[in-house]
Amino acid sequence: INTALLDMNVAIDLGIPFIFSSHSIGPIDNEHVYELKKARLIVCREPETYNNIESLGINSVKSADFAFNFPFHLYIKHVFSNKKICLLILRSNNFSYNDIYINKNTNIVIGDYEIHRKNYDEILLSTSDWSKDAKFIKNLSNKTGLKYAEFNDIKSIVNIINSSSIVISDRYHPLICAYCLGKEIKIIS
Repeated sequence: INTALLDMNVAIDLGIPFIFSSHSIGPIDNEHVYELKKARLIVCREPETYNNIESLGINSVKSADFAFNFPFHLYIKHVFSNKKICLLILRSNNFSYNDIYINKNTNIVIGDYEIHRKNYDEILLSTSDWSKDAKFIKNLSNKTGLKYAEFNDIKSIVNIINSSSIVISDRYHPLICAYCLGKEIKIIS
């Protein structure tokens, strides 16, 4: 939120109205409450943010995340495969390296969640932000023996998700993409 507040303050200083479009916001300290009240409009992408913002006396509107309206189908390269692929999309800021390991049954454990290897032909690791998390994913790949998929653009993200049977992630937008493509999803935290 700090980066968005900086953008908002620059816009307001220049006399330009500012709209928060589809952010997750909260929890919020008092300084940020004062700042957020300067926004012309806040669009909340999920009920938790909406309830938080409204409880602070800040006007907002409910909406779905804009990602639900993205034309994913325009980016799909049809891949015909009978392989059951589990795509695991993680960010380094939500799990520590030690939270992810192979247990005595050779299953992958992420926090409290266990992925049973026998249910999939292949399990791939990746991240929604390769520039920030490449080292984390590569280290996990070395630790677990899992292959990783590198995303460099929207087309590659959509296609690897489309070729997967299930997407397991701690990230919102890859799960939206998977959902819109009719894939099974699992949210982990």
